[in-house]
Amino acid sequence: MTKTDREILENLDMDKLAEVTSLVRTLKKIEWISSRSTGERTKDGTEIFTMPYPIYPDGVIDALRLLGSDVNYLKYVDKLRSKDISRMSLTDLRRLFTYYLRGERFCDGLIVEFVEDGLMLKALERTQQIAEANKPR
Repeated sequence: MTKTDREILENLDMDKLAEVTSLVRTLKKIEWISSRSTGERTKDGTEIFTMPYPIYPDGVIDALRLLGSDVNYLKYVDKLRSKDISRMSLTDLRRLFTYYLRGERFCDGLIVEFVEDGLMLKALERTQQIAEANKPR
């Protein structure tokens, strides 16, 4: 276990991890808000619409923040995408969560894919596995 992994583990709220894992385990589909009129118009009279966007249960975003964030995550994204979640370290998982959390700003629904494909649950379960294996005896 690397120093960074130890630091992540020291700051990990195990109760919160169990709570968000339980929530994500029950999620099968994320609700989307449809495109709709804002009731406003541009100067030329064109009606203004919002784009569709997902509504995430509070625990989903909490789960992505659980391990903190990694400012250097972009350097590792390509390697992480091809890596098996069951072999990821806590540092890898933190980078993965950071990628999805920050990526959602630019691509509505990125987290939806992570949840609905079951990858988020696998990542949370891997986090629990590492934490349990390294629990002080």
